[in-house]
Amino acid sequence: NRINLNLDVYSKITRDLLLNANLPLSTGFSTVYKNVGKIRNQGLEFTLNTVNINSKSFKWQTEFNISFNRNKILELAENQDMIQSTVPFTGDYNGTFLYQAKLGEPAGQFYGYEWLGNYQYEDFDLVNGNYVLKAGVSTNGNTAATIKPGDIKYKDQNADGVVNDKDAVVIGRGLPVHFGGFTN
Repeated sequence: NRINLNLDVYSKITRDLLLNANLPLSTGFSTVYKNVGKIRNQGLEFTLNTVNINSKSFKWQTEFNISFNRNKILELAENQDMIQSTVPFTGDYNGTFLYQAKLGEPAGQFYGYEWLGNYQYEDFDLVNGNYVLKAGVSTNGNTAATIKPGDIKYKDQNADGVVNDKDAVVIGRGLPVHFGGFTN
């Protein structure tokens, strides 16, 4: 009984999620919370326990565990294939950042603009003491005249020269790839 290995495999479908569902405008309300939606969670969990030394004067045990979980949205509210909710920020940040739930994809994805860094002096021409964005360098959602070196720069996903709602993409996820622990 000095080595113990556990492996758990699971798959669970959860139904009747409480979601903000769209309503017909004739009701006078645009949305209402309803028990709709379905999500599948699947995963593996490994745990390894060892008793390395077991004597009267000294005992040494080690435990390692790691878990992997994947989920997939199977249903949302009626006639919805995606739900986005704004993430509120305080301070000077005023960018667009959303949580996104989309059919067939994982829950809790982060949706927004892909950050490329900051505008550099090389992105501008100096005209009469003013920085003017060079031709071919996309804007960051602001007018080209207001953008200065050091301002945040986003990727123009569709290469139309302007960063706007059409350039938002999945930029991360709310769930880790794996999590675990190690104890001695």
